Order: sequence, then structure tokens, then C-alpha cells
Amino acid sequence: MYVGLLYSFFVTILIMSCPDPQELRLYFSGDLTSDRFDAVEEHVKMCPRCQKLCEQWELSSNGFSFMRIDSNQTSDDFLKSLDDYIEKAAEADNGELKLPAELISYTLGKKIGEGGMGDVFEAEQKYLKRKVAVKFIRRSKISPEALDRFQNEMEIIGSLSDPHIVSAYDAGEINGMPFLVMEYLEGETVQDLIQREGRISPKAALDIVIQAAKGLATAHAANIVHRDIKPGNLWIDKKGTVKILDLGLARFHSDQSENDEEISGTPDFMAPEQCVGSSSIDARADIYALGCSLYYMITGELPFPTEKYPTTRSKLNAHLLTPLPRLKDAVPKLFSKYERQLWQNVLDAMTAKSPENRYASVKVVIEQLERLKNRHSSFPMILAGYLFSTVSLLLCPGLFALIGIVLACINYKRGSRKHGIVQFTLSVVCGILGWFLGTLAMLNIYEKEEYVPLFKKYFSDEQIPIESEQPLGGAEDQNRKNKKSIPAWEAVYLAKLYEDAQDNDPAAMRTLAWHYYQGKSITKNYVKAFDLYRRAAELNDNVTEKQRQQEMDAAFGMANDGFAPAQRQLGDAYLSGKGVEQDSQKAYEWFLKAAQQGDDKAQFRVAEMLSSGEAGRKDLSEAVKWFLKSAEQGMTESQYALGICYANGEGVEANFDEAERWLLKAARQGDPRHQYQLAKLYRNHGESGKAFSWLEQSAKQGYQPAQQELSKIQGTREIQINVNN
Repeated sequence: MYVGLLYSFFVTILIMSCPDPQELRLYFSGDLTSDRFDAVEEHVKMCPRCQKLCEQWELSSNGFSFMRIDSNQTSDDFLKSLDDYIEKAAEADNGELKLPAELISYTLGKKIGEGGMGDVFEAEQKYLKRKVAVKFIRRSKISPEALDRFQNEMEIIGSLSDPHIVSAYDAGEINGMPFLVMEYLEGETVQDLIQREGRISPKAALDIVIQAAKGLATAHAANIVHRDIKPGNLWIDKKGTVKILDLGLARFHSDQSENDEEISGTPDFMAPEQCVGSSSIDARADIYALGCSLYYMITGELPFPTEKYPTTRSKLNAHLLTPLPRLKDAVPKLFSKYERQLWQNVLDAMTAKSPENRYASVKVVIEQLERLKNRHSSFPMILAGYLFSTVSLLLCPGLFALIGIVLACINYKRGSRKHGIVQFTLSVVCGILGWFLGTLAMLNIYEKEEYVPLFKKYFSDEQIPIESEQPLGGAEDQNRKNKKSIPAWEAVYLAKLYEDAQDNDPAAMRTLAWHYYQGKSITKNYVKAFDLYRRAAELNDNVTEKQRQQEMDAAFGMANDGFAPAQRQLGDAYLSGKGVEQDSQKAYEWFLKAAQQGDDKAQFRVAEMLSSGEAGRKDLSEAVKWFLKSAEQGMTESQYALGICYANGEGVEANFDEAERWLLKAARQGDPRHQYQLAKLYRNHGESGKAFSWLEQSAKQGYQPAQQELSKIQGTREIQINVNN
């Protein structure tokens, strides 16, 4: 009992010695002179009433707002009003807010949030069946200042329309309580995310801040400054969209009615100009708060933590005088050195103490943050790093391991530090292991000596010695220095490739053809390369895009070197549009180049295009000349075409003897079409016996026009016989 009495007496003495309210306000704001500051501070540490006063000034979920002090108010009156204020606040916090079940056209549900000034309820808009959120001011908080702030929030939210700012649908008043109807948000605040995760990845943090900056850009364009940007006022919905909340402290920049002595905001994120109650606060204050929020997201620590800055005054002084901690001290392992410097430059520009040294607008902030975001490695780059690292285990370990190391360094430098370290280690390990496995495989190949004689057999005309003949049991070539030599493993590979090509493997044919075209490991031979490509094409295999491109590259290479069959192949390709864009003029040019080298098939193509006009001009006499050159080389189609020209007088004078000569040569090759045309020539010149003979030969091969013609002739003969009888 005596202890209680002594404690009560001690508290009473402390209360009686409480400093003047104005002096206490100066102490709290940090403006008290040094000779009185220590004394007041010691008093506050011991006085529960002064401590409550300071707490009420500081604490508010939506930031804090210092109470205005009436200079005519006595100390006792002021402290009494403070006691009443604290008691009412406690009652409001502990009690339930009594509301009607229905509010105009809204059906109220459960409470989903609360702050220092109001409560938020879930509701349903009855007629539209839309879920909304309704915000009220607590009865105990209804004061002129609170109403002004709530009215300000309603006006500002109503004037803004942006996907990154919470939307307002309606507003009104019931039983003396104003309310605001807003969109219903599902998700959590960034503050909740940080408390759950500890800190946010740099990439995710950039995405959040960029979206918030876009919302601020809309507000600033309307000449509105938020003044309380912080993680607790940034909401992330389930789709990942960030929305700015709580515009209660927001002000139109042109509004200068606010008392200079009133300081408002959240101490952990306040711009220096807010800390001194400046009335000329502009959009750059939001940029400072956004920079502090970004720092908090990526480090998980407040810029000026409470452990080091326990009082509001010390935090405000820190914002005024102390730079933000450096990233190399806060998160030394999060970034590479280069990436960390880029981040530090952006944070320094956002959180400069003087507004003039910050970014001029949030649009500039967005540009800088986008650049910073793009500095991170993309998913394809990270995937490529892992791909090349692992491929080096199986294929060309030296080359692919080196590529993997280069990609690892790029990913590390771009900010994907962990991926870079893993990829670098993986490339080195897989490269060494791949080289070891390759060596074992080579030793295994050397044991397969049976392939060496096969190589010598298949490529004997190449006269290519093998570098490792001695270990394989062969005699060393004395003229080796004058010949192209290849490793034993390559001889094994080529021999196996040749065997597969002999077994009609189209893929092996194409690969071997490419070796012949390039002269890689074997002597360059365009004839063999062309023949292998032709054989592979005849098998109608499924050609990959890479193989088709490789074949076209070989065709162009051989054609440019003057190889006539390749020139003719390009002519066919351009004529059909297979592998290249269809172009009859280019087709004619390649056919002509091959024809001028004596290629009979190309000569026939040139003649055909000249006679049909596909060459860009129609010249029958020139076509006949090319038909003649091709026909003289035994080209059956040219002999037939030349015979038709002489028979019909196309490009030359009609000449039965020449027509008979060339059609006879073509018909003797066994083509029923040519035999039929020769028979028609004989019939037109009255040589029915010869015509009947060739018709029979053509009909026996199943040529339908010949069979029909033969049936008519036989029917006519039967009628003649019956008439004679």
C-alpha cells in the first residue's frame, strides 16, 4: 500500500512539473534549444502523461498529424483534454462500431480493415450485385480536422481514374457518419508481403514501384501530391496489379491553406521538406517516399530503423541530415558490383535530401526504373546459360563450356547473380567431365580397327592417310607430309557414314554430300555431292529446314563455281519455288549457264522456256537451236520436241524428213507418247502401214490415245470387209 501511495505521489509531482505544451511540442519536433532539450527528454522518459501525448502525435496507421496547440490554453486544461482524447480513442479501439445492416443501396458485411481514424467494411451493392468496400470514420474520431481529411480523400479519389489508384464508386453520410464506397480489393499490402517474406526480390520490387509510379503520374498530372507513399499504402491484388491506397493526406499542390506548423506523413518514409512542415511540398516528396519504399522492399529493413532511431524526432532528423544506408552495407551479396552501382545511383537520385537534386518527375523515375528492370537477364538468356553449360557434357566440351561461361558472366553482370554463379560452376564441371568422357570414347574408337580398312576401301581414290595409323596397326605413310591427313576417329566416322549411305539412309547421304561439297576430311567432289543429294531427294525423306538450307547453300556454292548440274538444280528450284522464292527469270538465267556448258537437260529447259515465253520472251527459232543441241546429245525429250517443231513448222520450216528422223529417235527409246506422235506423222503423210505398226507398239504399253485410235482403225477395216462381201 505504501509503495502505491509513493508511486501516486511521484506521478503527481511529475505531472505538476510537466513542461509547457508549446515547449513539449518544440521538443517533439526537435526545435527545442539544447539547454532545455536534455531536461525535457529526462522528464518525458519518466512521465506517463507526456509519453501518451507524444504517442498520440506519432501513431496513426495513415500517417500522423500533430495536434494544433492553442497558445491561450493553460497546461492543466491542455492535459485534461488530452486525457479525454486518449480515453475516447481507447474506447473506440476496443469496442465494435455499431452500423445498420443496410446502408442505402448497400448490404454491409464483416469488417475487413481498420486504421487510426476509420474502419472498412465489406459490402454488396444490391442492385448491381457488385462487391465493394465501405469506409467510415469512427465516431470518436469525428472532428473538424478528421472530417476535412475524409472529405479531402473523397474528393481526390473521385477526381482520379487510373488502374493503379483505388477507385471510388460512391460517398455519403448516415447518422452523422460520412462514408466512402470504394472498389473491393483482394490481396495484400506490400507491407504485409514484406513482413511475410522478409524482403522482396529486386525484379518484383521494381515491378511494384513502377506500377505505383504510374499511378502517381496520374495524380501528379492532376496537381495532386499523395504525401504518404509507403508499403502499407500500396496494395497488390491477386492479378499482381498495384494500387495506391489512402489519399487522406493528399493535397492539391496549389492549396497553400495548410498551416506550416502541421507536419503530416509517416516518419519512416517522409521527405525532408515534410519533416519541417513546409507548405511548398510538391510531387518530389512522393518520389522520395517511393525511393525509401523501394529500399525497404529490397533490403527488408527500414531506411532508418527504430532500433537505431527510437524517437520520431530522431527519424525526422535522419531524413533531414543522414543519407540512406548504402546497398553494399545493407545487402552486400544481393547484387554484383556493377549492378549494385546502378541501383545505388537510382536510389540516390530518388532520395536526395534536396528536392532540386531528385528526379524532376515520376515519368523520369519510371524511365530509370524500366532501364534498371531491363538490366536483369531475361528468361531465354538464363535458359541458354544452363543449356550450353549442360550440352558441354556431351558435345564439343571446350566450345560449349566456353559459351556457357560467357553467358554465366553476362547473367551475373545483369543482376541474375545466383544463376550466373551456378552456370559458371556448371560450365566448368561439365566441360572437364565432357572432355574426360570424350577421351574415353576416343580410346574406345581406336580399338575398332575394322573401320580403318573400310575407310581405305571406300575412299581409296581420295588417297587420304590417317594420322593415327601406327596405333591402329597400319604402316606409316612416307609421303604423309604431301597429303591431307585426318584423325583416326574421323576416318571411323566417315566410314560408318559411307556404310549408312550405301544402306539408303537419306540423312547419311546428305551429311556425306556436305562433306564432299566442302572437301571436309575428304577430297572435294561436286559430282559425288550432287549425286548423293539427288539420291536422298528420290527417297522422299522428311527433310528438316536445316538440311534444306544446307543443301541450297551447297547448290549455290557449286553453281557459282561453274558446276553445271548444280546450276540446273537452281534453275529447277527457282522455276518451282521449292527452297527459294519462285522467279522464272532467275530460273532461265541458271538454266542458260548450265546449257552453255553443254548440259543437255539444261539445254532442253532453256528451249522449253523460250518456246513457252517463260524466259521473258518467246523465241521459237532460238528454242529450236537449243532443242537441237540437246537432241544431238541423246536427250529423248529434246528429240521429241524437235520432231514436233519440224512436223508443225514451229521455229523452222516444216520438213517431214527431219520430223521423221527426230521422232523416230525418240520413239525408239520406248516412250509410248513418242511412238504415238510418230504414228500420227506417218498417217498424215499417207504411210498407213508404218502408222499402224507404231500405234500397235504404243497401245501395247497401255497408252490410251493409241488404243482408241487403233480400235477405230480396226473397226473401219471390219466394215470394209463386210461391204466387199
